[in-house]
Amino acid sequence: MKALATAVAVLLLLFVGPTAETAHAAESCTVQTDVVGTPVVLVHGWTSDSDGMIGTANGLDQRLPRGQYTYLRFDWGPSATTWPDSSSRTPQCLADYIVSAWRKGGQRQKVVVVAHSMGGIASRFASTLSSTVDGTPVSDAMSGLVTLSTPHLGSPWGNTGFATFVERWVKRAVPVQPDGMPARECLAAPGFQPKGCEVPPYMPPGITIDEIGTQITIRRTLFGLGPIKLGPSAEISAWGDGIVPADSASGYLTSVPGTKPPRVKATLNTVPCTYDTDYLMAQVVGGRSPLGLATATFGNVLLDSAALDDLAAGRPSAATLEIAAYTAFTPCFHTEIDHATSGMPVEPRVLDLAADAVRNARATTSVPTSRVNIKPVDSTGRAAAGWKITDGALTVDCGYPSPAAVNNAIHVCAPAAAGADACWSEPGQRSVLCLPSPWERTLTRFPATKANFEVEAGPNPSPLGLELVDGSHCRLRNGGSWSGRSDDPNAYGTYSCDNGPGFVALWGTKGQPDIDTSKAAWTVRKGSADGPLSTIGVQTAYYVATATAPNTPPAQAAGSYPAGTWSGRGRTLQLGSDGTGTAMYLIHGPAGGCTNESASPQPCYYNVQFKLNGGSDPEFTGSVTNTWFSEGSVMTHSSDYGINLPSPGTAMSIRFDHPKDVAYYQDSHGTTDACGPNPTAPRQGCS
Repeated sequence: MKALATAVAVLLLLFVGPTAETAHAAESCTVQTDVVGTPVVLVHGWTSDSDGMIGTANGLDQRLPRGQYTYLRFDWGPSATTWPDSSSRTPQCLADYIVSAWRKGGQRQKVVVVAHSMGGIASRFASTLSSTVDGTPVSDAMSGLVTLSTPHLGSPWGNTGFATFVERWVKRAVPVQPDGMPARECLAAPGFQPKGCEVPPYMPPGITIDEIGTQITIRRTLFGLGPIKLGPSAEISAWGDGIVPADSASGYLTSVPGTKPPRVKATLNTVPCTYDTDYLMAQVVGGRSPLGLATATFGNVLLDSAALDDLAAGRPSAATLEIAAYTAFTPCFHTEIDHATSGMPVEPRVLDLAADAVRNARATTSVPTSRVNIKPVDSTGRAAAGWKITDGALTVDCGYPSPAAVNNAIHVCAPAAAGADACWSEPGQRSVLCLPSPWERTLTRFPATKANFEVEAGPNPSPLGLELVDGSHCRLRNGGSWSGRSDDPNAYGTYSCDNGPGFVALWGTKGQPDIDTSKAAWTVRKGSADGPLSTIGVQTAYYVATATAPNTPPAQAAGSYPAGTWSGRGRTLQLGSDGTGTAMYLIHGPAGGCTNESASPQPCYYNVQFKLNGGSDPEFTGSVTNTWFSEGSVMTHSSDYGINLPSPGTAMSIRFDHPKDVAYYQDSHGTTDACGPNPTAPRQGCS
């Protein structure tokens, strides 16, 4: 009996803590704080309170991207000794709390619930309810449940004298408010529960479940001499984590007798934890009083065949209780000894699995994908307000449109090492401003050898960056040599992602779109080069565009030039005070323009120097879209755009937007163009 008394004292100290430290906050059924990113609601277990989940929140915060999750600890402490069934107020309060968290987050990301022990039971009951505030079903607001050592199939300690003793201890220290069946009785294994214990329901379809538990094994050793085999084995398998057996912690799918669970994405994880008796002895001796008193009896119970028989039969006894007491000295125990991180086992593998489960549950949320156009540079080629510029070391060569551009005059530049696939020309300089990351307000300035000619955006741009619903950021591939996939020779990497060990990418397949945009919520395939691929939702797709410049007219000379801001259909006019300037435009020469090697008509792209003719048109307004560098007045051959360029002196035209018709202003090489001599006359048939 001395050993039994010691074991009970040990478990009281470790399982529920000293009475002086226990305090329950008032229950709140609504979220009072701001929610940013994905709401993660943490639900404590039997005889605990919300402080018991501080360690869980800290562990998740260390493993998941900062700023993308908000951790909310639900407190049902005053009712935490009551079975949380439909007759209890706890499930409805939790249901209101979950919907409230979703509303506070702007309904952008559904709630992921992380529940320890009996908190998982409360969460199952709550998942079937609707908010009393606005009638929203919890299933509309909740994407997944992560259970940590939840007794889906009960515990051998339920409905025993030990459970009664613990509950009385807690009630003596804290004024609890029971409103239903005692949890200590309903936590028993199936067949040992009294009448009146309502079985937790399966959750509605669409809510994922990740079950995480531990299996503690004690290997009998003596002073470091290796395993001691007495009887059939040198190892003793405890009941899972010492309180909840492993098959109960992963027993959700068989927990409702006579009922088939709905189709659901379920993940079961049992973390194996093996410790030798020398390790446990050291922990006992170094632990708090009265743990040292138990040392003399520890070896006896580990060698007791009756204790092993009780463990195998799932039969609580003084011997099995004492073994449970010693499992409490391991990081895989049901609760653990450090109250600063209490609420779940502190075994890092458990925390890793919990973080993965939260990330995966978030990824199942089906939210329409948002399209965002980033505008870091305005139409004069200057950085927009709030953007920082740093200098790059490489010199780049820009000749093609950016794959992520929705406007004209945005370049991709070589070499790929510069990461310059979204660049704008600066005014009057041989340099470009490039956007390296969609998630940082910083531009890089590179010297450029060729960046002063027009490029037109493609009809189907690819996002420069994707933010996935699991919180990861994925950047568009810009050249480079990437490994393929051995299981699919047609697969190729399209985006590199910032989370996960090693090389993680988004993968496309020849003949299929890289991003599935067939539904409002886009999806991609994510994984390593040699691992399985997961289909993940896209929360936000980032493209690049050009900001509108401040509405100021170009410099004027004696009032002989049209007032207002000039625009050129995505092409730019740089006008000096004397009316002269340099621009790169789509130029139309005689006989249909330029031709390529196949003699097919092509637009000609090159620099022109021009001087606006006299006259005015007060309705001629618009906005500058970009500014180009001068290459001089000599037209040079460019293999990029064809051969047979018009010779100098040929009449050419520059196109600008006009509210009534299309106005053309001639350059300095000619006095007429193909569309008529009058710059302000209607130009029918001009393109």
